Amino acid sequence: MSHYLLSLLIFAVNNRDQFLINSEIHSINTRHSTNLHLTSENLDIYQKGVYCSGGTVFNSLSLNIKKFSDNLRSFKSTVKQFLYMNSFYSLDEYYNNNTT
Repeated sequence: MSHYLLSLLIFAVNNRDQFLINSEIHSINTRHSTNLHLTSENLDIYQKGVYCSGGTVFNSLSLNIKKFSDNLRSFKSTVKQFLYMNSFYSLDEYYNNNTT
């Protein structure tokens, strides 16, 4: 599961130009302004795809880890350390983690 999460996060960071950030959509300063803006598609194949899943997993990270997303090398090492310290056996367990 950790390798899957790492792959999704690297995809989201490498393809950052394909995502809009919430602060680019509206000028209201909210706690989710640094999150990636995900479009709401009803197709199940889209929701389970790498584009939507990668954005959702990235948005679930803490700000302490997201701040490294500008430098891929430091982001990868930070995420690897986080995944090493926290063993996740499902996506639900990752999303419900209090340390993210």
